[in-house]
Amino acid sequence: MAKRQNVQRIDSEVVQGEGSWVDIKRPTHGERKALLIRSSKYIDRVKPDGTFNTSDLSEENLLELNEFGTMLLAEMVVGWDWVDDDEKPLPQAQDDPAVFDLLTDQEMAFLNQHVTPALDEKKEPS
Repeated sequence: MAKRQNVQRIDSEVVQGEGSWVDIKRPTHGERKALLIRSSKYIDRVKPDGTFNTSDLSEENLLELNEFGTMLLAEMVVGWDWVDDDEKPLPQAQDDPAVFDLLTDQEMAFLNQHVTPALDEKKEPS
């Protein structure tokens, strides 16, 4: 029986320790089009590592870009087994997008590096 393969489990040992993982959802064609429309004014600011060049943004635009990035991550990060400094499970991003404020810079960079390719990937060879 066919089963859609639109979620990729990624080993996150480098930022969360042995056995940790994060599930990244690949967007549908329609979701990708909607994201492109919403992100069109920021698309030229994306750097190769998935972060944004923000050096000349006003405070208002910077806040808007941050909200867009948080929304994007919350839509694409559909599961994880990540914990905080006290080894307590972090809330799932889709349930509580504010959880991103609890992550380290390295954890955020890790997510950005893995979400950006999911948005850009083409059909994989079979």
